[in-house]
Amino acid sequence: MNATRVNTIKSQLLVLAGAIAIVLLCAWIAPDMAQGAHQSWTGGCVDPYCNAADEAAAAAACAADGGSFWSYYVPSGCEGVVCYGGGGYWGCDIPDAVQTCATNPTMDGCPCTKANACNTTSGSYSGGNCDAPEPAACVVCAVTAGNACTSSPNSCGMTGGGSIQCDGSCSAVTPSDSSCGPVCVATTGNACNSSPNSCGMTDSGSIQCDGSCSASTPSDTLCPPVCVPTTGNACTSSANSCGMTNSGSVECDGSCSAGTPSEALCGGGGGGSDPSVSCSPTASTVTAGTSVTFTATPADGAGAPYTWINGAGGVLGTGTTYSQVFNTAGNVRVRANDGAGGTTPASGYCTVDISGGACANTGPLDITASPNRVNVDGTTEVTLTWSAEDVAAASCTVTNLNTSTQIDSATVSSCDIGDETTGPITGLRSQTTFRLQCGALTKDVVVNVIPRYEEF
Repeated sequence: MNATRVNTIKSQLLVLAGAIAIVLLCAWIAPDMAQGAHQSWTGGCVDPYCNAADEAAAAAACAADGGSFWSYYVPSGCEGVVCYGGGGYWGCDIPDAVQTCATNPTMDGCPCTKANACNTTSGSYSGGNCDAPEPAACVVCAVTAGNACTSSPNSCGMTGGGSIQCDGSCSAVTPSDSSCGPVCVATTGNACNSSPNSCGMTDSGSIQCDGSCSASTPSDTLCPPVCVPTTGNACTSSANSCGMTNSGSVECDGSCSAGTPSEALCGGGGGGSDPSVSCSPTASTVTAGTSVTFTATPADGAGAPYTWINGAGGVLGTGTTYSQVFNTAGNVRVRANDGAGGTTPASGYCTVDISGGACANTGPLDITASPNRVNVDGTTEVTLTWSAEDVAAASCTVTNLNTSTQIDSATVSSCDIGDETTGPITGLRSQTTFRLQCGALTKDVVVNVIPRYEEF
């Protein structure tokens, strides 16, 4: 065999040996990458570009990733007629224990997303693949999406508010029919009367939504009592021991309003009554502490000696004259009784004004009503007459106790108020009490209602 042939064979063998070395090197590197025990990366250069600085930079990068750096260098050379270039190879093995999603984003369990133009879904990597579901296809919304809209109405026309959705529907919900108020009767609000009580009285009100009347039936206690047929007729009281009587009217229960005259009005002695008896004081105005003498006329009356009576009906003394020292300011009224029924008339009182000193504040007060009975329809006119004597208050008032309303007042002068009138008063449909009040002193008068009779 000639030398040329031998050199050719050597060259071929060297090439084959270099190829085998490279294959073995790849076979040494590849298993780690294929088995998945750790992450690997390789790099290097082909001579003449390999240098220490490149290898040092690669080693530093591997250390930063927590891996192990390795390198392999194949020098260049020639064998016979065949030359081959050397090269440097290196790599980094990174164990799973130090890998993170930052160093290996596609590592199993690392987060991943899938997205289209309008939707995104999330998942994680498994075997190098993202398991996030495919995002929903994009929806094209109605042009009016977001605009205000109302729901369909309920049974009474009420609607709810909302906005137009992407698919064109309205988000508003139809209100419940329970939101609708009750359906009222056509006469709601009209005037109406309650049912009557036992005496026919009714109250006024208005018709409610359900057709009922708001007015309540008046209490039967407002009904006047059932009176005797002779109610209101004139009557006289029983007589006192000297035959004196008073006049009045028959009350609802059949009794007479007049009271029997006081026995104090009966004087000693006999004889007939003298309707012309009168009296006169020594002075009509005196200062408190001054003695006043009252004289009866005629001096020899039929029933003499006379009995002297004060304004309250109390007996002061007897005789043709009567004297007394009055120490309290006020208005004193005295009259004489002849002992046989004859007295000075009410208008003939002997009256003396006592000035100075304090008012006694003992009264009497007097208040009367005319008439003292009225029709139930409220049309009867009533007049009150009232007066006060020996009162310390600055003024006196008249009040309707049924309505708690003051209806009149007067100023007290020299401890007294002369006869005052209040009225006419109308609109009284039930028993009504009027009160005259002067400070702590009071006097009441009652106006009754004439009952209304209906045939059966």
